[in-house]
Amino acid sequence: GESIRGIWSAYYADVHAAVFVVDAADSARFPEARELLHRACAHECLVGKPMLVLANKHDLPLAVSTCELWNALHLNELELTMRLQIATGSAKALVEGTGVLAALTQLLQTVASEGTSLQARVESQQAEAKEQARVRKEERKARLEEKRKAREEVEREEERRTAAGNCADESVPNDHNVQAPELLDTPNARVGT
Repeated sequence: GESIRGIWSAYYADVHAAVFVVDAADSARFPEARELLHRACAHECLVGKPMLVLANKHDLPLAVSTCELWNALHLNELELTMRLQIATGSAKALVEGTGVLAALTQLLQTVASEGTSLQARVESQQAEAKEQARVRKEERKARLEEKRKAREEVEREEERRTAAGNCADESVPNDHNVQAPELLDTPNARVGT
C-alpha cells in the first residue's frame, strides 16, 4: 500500500540490489507499477545497482509475457541507468528450476561478483544517510528550541501585562472606599447625616 511505499527510499542506501515484483496478471495496475518503478530507479541510491523485475503470478491465464511487461513498464527507458533483469514465475512455485528461484540466484551471483564495489557504495550511502539524519535531527531540535523560546516569551509578556494590570487596579481608588478628607478631620463627623 501507499503507506509502506512512502518509506521505501529510507532503505535504498542499505541495499546492494533490488527486486521489484509486478503482478503479471493485473494489467490494469501496470501504469501504477511503471510509475513506482521509475521513481525508485531514479533515486540516487538505486541508480546503477542491479535490479530484478519479477513478473509474479505468471502461471495465471491473464498473465502477460515478459516482452509485454517490458513494454508496459517502459523498461527500455531505464536501461541506461539501471542494470535490469526481468524474470517470470510464481511465488507459489518456489521449487528448483522455477523462474523466481533462477532469477534470484542470478541476482545474488551478480551482487557477489561485484561485492567489493557494491559494498563500498553501500557503506558510503549509509554514511551519507546517517549524516543527513543527524542534520535533520539537529534542525528539528533547533526548530523546537525556537518554538519553546517563543512560547516562553509570549507567556512572560502575558505575565507582565497581567502584573501591570493588577498594579493599575490597585492604584485606582474605588468610589465606596473614598471618604471626604474634611469629614475625617472633624471629631464628631457623621457620614450620611
